[in-house]
Formats: sequence, C-alpha cells, structure tokens
Amino acid sequence: MEKINGKVLAIVGFIIVVAIGATMFYSNQSRMEREQSIRFGIKALAESKYGECKDKAYSDYDGRWETSCRALGKGEGCNLSFEISSKHDKDFLAAKAVCLDEYTVGLKY
Repeated sequence: MEKINGKVLAIVGFIIVVAIGATMFYSNQSRMEREQSIRFGIKALAESKYGECKDKAYSDYDGRWETSCRALGKGEGCNLSFEISSKHDKDFLAAKAVCLDEYTVGLKY
C-alpha cells in the first residue's frame, strides 16, 4: 500500500510540476504576445501621427505660400522671390523635422 501511495504521490507531484511549468510557459507566452501587440499598436499610431503631422506641415507651407502670393498681388501658385521662398522652405523643413522628432519619441514607448 505504501508503494502505491508513493507512486501516486510521485505521479501527482509530476503532474503538478508539469501543470505549473505549462502555466508559466503559456502565461509568459501570452504576456509576450500582449507586449508585441502593444508595441505594434504604438508603432502604427506613431506612423499615423507622423503622416498627419507631415500633411499639416505641407498644408501650412502651401497656405503661407499662397498668402504671400496674394499679398504681392500675384495669382495662385506664383513664383516668389528667393528670399521669401527660402523662408517658406526653411519653415517647412523645420516643421517636418519636428514631425520626425515626435515620431521617433513616439516609438520609444
């Protein structure tokens, strides 16, 4: 009887160890999958915000360009002087740089 109880205890102990190990493995697997999913979501959101930011930077650039054209009494999409166009170009590049900075910061989380 003691031999049977010992074997039963050994089998039950083995089953418990396997169950605990499996639980830990699948729990860790699920946690890793959740973390990966969160990282993917953060990246997608950062990319979306980056695209929106670049679109706004261009829209602002285009708006300032057209405002300058109107102020000079010229038509839409006019040629501006080097001085004025360089200022608009510089502002546009600075705005895009801010977008890129925000994008890279967004990916760090």
